[in-house]
Amino acid sequence: MKQLLSKAGLLFFMFCSIYGAAQELNDETLKTWWQKDLEKDSIPGVGLERVYEEFIQNRKGKEVIVAVLDTKLDIDHEDLKEQIWVNEDEIPNNGIDDDQNDYVDDVNGWNFLGNPNGEELDFQSLEIVRVINSYRTKYSKKKDSNIPVDIKKEYLQAEKELYNLQAEYQGNLNYLDSIANAYKVNKKELLIILEGSSYSVKSLDSIVNKGLVEKERVDWMKQMIAWGIEEDMEFEEPKKFWNNALEKLVGLDYDERKHVAGGNSKIKNNDLIFQHSTPVSGLLAATRNNAVGIDGYSNYIKIMPVVMVAYGDEHDEDVAKAIKYAVDNGAQIINMSWGKYYSTKKELVKEAFKYAENNNVLLVSGSGNDSKNTDVERNYPTDFYDEKEVTDNFINVGGITHKMDSTLVSSFSNYGVAQVDIMAPASAIYSSDPDNTYSSSDGTSFASPMVAGTAALLKSYFPKLTAVQLKEIILTSGTKLDIMVKRPGDDKNEPLVPFSTLSKTGSILNTYAAFKKAAELSE
Repeated sequence: MKQLLSKAGLLFFMFCSIYGAAQELNDETLKTWWQKDLEKDSIPGVGLERVYEEFIQNRKGKEVIVAVLDTKLDIDHEDLKEQIWVNEDEIPNNGIDDDQNDYVDDVNGWNFLGNPNGEELDFQSLEIVRVINSYRTKYSKKKDSNIPVDIKKEYLQAEKELYNLQAEYQGNLNYLDSIANAYKVNKKELLIILEGSSYSVKSLDSIVNKGLVEKERVDWMKQMIAWGIEEDMEFEEPKKFWNNALEKLVGLDYDERKHVAGGNSKIKNNDLIFQHSTPVSGLLAATRNNAVGIDGYSNYIKIMPVVMVAYGDEHDEDVAKAIKYAVDNGAQIINMSWGKYYSTKKELVKEAFKYAENNNVLLVSGSGNDSKNTDVERNYPTDFYDEKEVTDNFINVGGITHKMDSTLVSSFSNYGVAQVDIMAPASAIYSSDPDNTYSSSDGTSFASPMVAGTAALLKSYFPKLTAVQLKEIILTSGTKLDIMVKRPGDDKNEPLVPFSTLSKTGSILNTYAAFKKAAELSE
């Protein structure tokens, strides 16, 4: 159903469409822009504030469990700790599977990237590594004529991408080494010139003014100070990262699976390099009206953390297990803010999607952040197999900015008139971070929980709605926009394209309209 704008909103929209005006927001408004309403505020948010003002107010809702399939989560965060799912049938830390669900001590969720000894992963291999290793195991001794054409093509493409990434990562490491060496030499020589003066921007400027050293050299060292580099040892962490990337992300001999036998119940580790679940969960369920941090979608949402994401690509068997765990333990909605471009065990994920569908569970995922047309280059997870949509319980979400002009679509967002269902806010999204912190980030990872949050909000107040009905309401209540936009990935000389050509519905998420429609249907 097409959502109509008020007269004032329509005039603003027409002005933006014709003249390319972009509304600039102050810092405070930017923190909450995604909750604003296009009709009421002239900002293309989801209308969440308006839902609470006009519909919810003091109404009571029912608890809804949303499983967040992602990295580890800061379950003790000041703005999330009240919203974490608790398995009431499990006694904490007694080493017994009290509820007999095959997961020991899963009081708050489960970590599929660990083992009973407490080991856990910080990196996983990229899927192209698995494609190559699988191909070499199965087909290395066969004649080309006996190898399926599509499998051979996928292998060659994966091999090409792998070699390019290996070269890129090695180049990054070499560059870091050269910078570290230059920094070490420069600082040693500058300290001699400073003759005991403290090493600072002010003292460096003083020796330039005296003509004792070249300005360009000092400017370079001042930039290092601006980046927070005070000692040459501070290059060690980024060098360690790229060494790990070479060994674990794109190394053909790295076997991370030996560390993940059985999983464990450890779902928090704020020291891991990749922290993603906390901001995603904050958008869904950060405690509302507590004068702390941000307001999520609803205090009736309980977050079930299911860990199966680390730095790298997710294993299909972990995806399938995580979905089944979430479904079996009561999740009504599953958010999956991650993706990849290869899938070596598609059938496992397809079966898990069907399992969720048969149990009335909605699945939501971001479209990805590579400015790609996923109708041409498939992004996983997906419910498309052999070019057919095989389930009715999956929503794929692209990303938008707060600007109602040609830059409305986030420049990084993947798109596709068949693969991407709807668009939602994804740029400059302010949310929670580990250790009681907050920051702004970009990514369709944040568009996804807005759709999942909308579904959870509807389910809370209209609990009889099925997963299929939730999907239909969300997709048919989106605000359709007749506007020309820059297609992600196009250069500045490419012609603009209709917004309607970048997703299946040609619309942006409208939580307000979805709630209104759900109320009408429930009556």
